[in-house]
Amino acid sequence: MEAAGSWEQDWLMQFHPKQCNILSITQKKKPILFSYKLHNHILEKVESSKYLGVILQNDLKWDKHINSITNKANQSLGFLRRNLKINSSKVKEHAYKAIVRPKLNIRQPSGTHIQKAKQIKLKRFKEEQQDSLPIDIIIQAQHPK
Repeated sequence: MEAAGSWEQDWLMQFHPKQCNILSITQKKKPILFSYKLHNHILEKVESSKYLGVILQNDLKWDKHINSITNKANQSLGFLRRNLKINSSKVKEHAYKAIVRPKLNIRQPSGTHIQKAKQIKLKRFKEEQQDSLPIDIIIQAQHPK
């Protein structure tokens, strides 16, 4: 916490303690409990936190991050379903590729368990969407030219 305080002074900035939290990552059955203070304010302990667009969890799993991304993609797809009333499959394909697919490009650290969880979740998402979009659009979106 002292390093954070000196950083504040060096850069003439201040942390807002109500916007800061503590994410402890450990595999111990009985972790050491400690309260951290910033500007005489006890920081809140959390199980997950968003950092640079990635949701980190105290157990180092990625399910909350993957769920967040697929939920955003589902919301975008729902928006397209409600508002895109054109029967042109080419227009639907472009809309899908422009609005939904970029949300599914998950950037995260590599690792076999992470990749496997991501692939399973995204596969389920794409299978669920096959009813609403023509199958050729889904296949083309999965395998861009």
